[in-house]
This record gives sequence, C-alpha cells and structure tokens, in this order.
Amino acid sequence: MKIFIYLPNWLGDAIMAAGAINALIKKFPNAKITFYGSFIACEIYKNLGEIIVEKKGERLKQIKNLKQEFDLGISFKASISSKVLLFMLKAKKKFYFNANKSDNTHQVLKYFNLLKELNLDDNLNTQIPYKKLKTRKLLGIAAGAKYGAAKCYEPSYFAQIASTFKDHKIILFGTKNESDICNIIEEELKKYSIKAINLCGKTDIKKLCLAVSSLDYLLANDSGIMHLGASYNVNVLAFFGPTNIYQTYPYCKNGKLFSLKLPCSPCAKRVCPLKHHKCMKDLTPEIVLKELR
Repeated sequence: MKIFIYLPNWLGDAIMAAGAINALIKKFPNAKITFYGSFIACEIYKNLGEIIVEKKGERLKQIKNLKQEFDLGISFKASISSKVLLFMLKAKKKFYFNANKSDNTHQVLKYFNLLKELNLDDNLNTQIPYKKLKTRKLLGIAAGAKYGAAKCYEPSYFAQIASTFKDHKIILFGTKNESDICNIIEEELKKYSIKAINLCGKTDIKKLCLAVSSLDYLLANDSGIMHLGASYNVNVLAFFGPTNIYQTYPYCKNGKLFSLKLPCSPCAKRVCPLKHHKCMKDLTPEIVLKELR
C-alpha cells in the first residue's frame, strides 16, 4: 500500500489532520506514506514516512517526478492548485478536501470524514508523532497568531491570568516575528514579580513539541500552538474572538474555550474591521478567572 498525503500549509491545520492520518496508519500499518507540503507541516510528520517539501514554483515538476503510482492520493489542502496537483498525481483512488466554511463540524472531524469510505476506526487518536513528555508544573503562553492581529488576546491579560498560577513556572512561546508581544508579556509578568522563560523564536518544531507536551496549562489564542497543546491533551485555555468557535476549538478533553460570542463574531478578518477589537478587549481576566473558579 502506497499513500500520498498533501498536507495543509498551516501548523494548526496540519496538527488537526493527525486524527485522520493516525486512523489511516492504524488501518494500513504497513503502508509506505509520502508526505507533501510546507516545511512546517512536513516537520510534524517526518518520522512517519518520506517527506517532500513543497516548492511553490516547482510543484508541477515535483508531482511529475513522482514516478510511482499510489494506491491512495489524499489532499487535506483545499485550493485550486492542490486540486490540479492531485489530478496530476498517479493514484488509483483520490480524495480531495473541499472546505465548507458554513459547516460547523470541527476541522479534525472534517479531515477524518474526507476518508469515510475507507471505514477507518472513528476512535480518534489526535496526538502528533512526537512523544509526550511527563507533565510538569509549567504554564505556557502562546500569545501570537500568524493569521493576524485580530486573533490576539491582550498581552496584559495573559500576564494577569498567568500570575494567578502561583506554583507554576511560566514559558513564553512564539516565532521570531512574535518576539515583541512575548517581550511585552515578559515585562508585564515582572510587575507580579514573575520571571518567565522566554522561548520566543528559540525552538524548532521538535523542541516546541517536546516543550508543549510537558505543560500542565497552556494559555493561547486560536493558533498552531493551541492545537499542538490540544494534540497532547494539555489543559488548554483558549481565547477566541474573530474565528469560528465550532470549527477550531481545542479538540481535547482538557480544553476550555473563552469567547464573548459577540454579534460581529466570527468575522474571520485579520484585523478588526470595526476598529474596536471588543471580542478580545472585553474578554477581561476577571471574566476568565471567574469561569475558572
């Protein structure tokens, strides 16, 4: 059995595909899998098979260079280009993901349902293929969101909530581009006499996975790191404003979602179109802490 999998671009979406991918491996344990996609998506699954990192200007050439014929060709990516590439692929059976934005089914289940006719085990294992470390008294903060500023909770709010976890060490996560927001939270925490471990821009995917897997709590926006925490069933406290709470909430037993569910939400915009960002600013630490109590 040979399987070709075109992964989603974004870290969070790639992680949410783990349930379907693990079910495929359970059904076809001896399958040889080729993963194709962005560098960050391929890094998640590189231990499970061959990886081919997508080169945007050479995608057709990359697919044509795959001389072998696959039994299954699967695209978890929904775009015209991915549909064309899947058409070009030599595969006996093909599955193309058609994103229905009006469907409030969770993305984890959408990916799984794409392969429904294969009769996969629906007792989903959504953990990505990096071993989970022992849980420690650590609280992580993932304050960035690559999609845009509208997804981001207030830095001072993160710090205030984190300061109430008196027996936890605090770790800040993010990319190099999110260093500013991590530095702001680091300074805010100092007001509570808390010295945080700032790992912003200092972790590769493997180190990020290992660090997040050891957390007791994770405070996060709707982001890739939030989905990473959910994959390891960390106690995820997720703050949602402009995104759909039904499609991308932390898919785990220990996830808790906070949202004001304002009439203007979910707008799905990168920047607040009304210029007030109330979906996040009015979701105060007092509201969150009251719910936690």
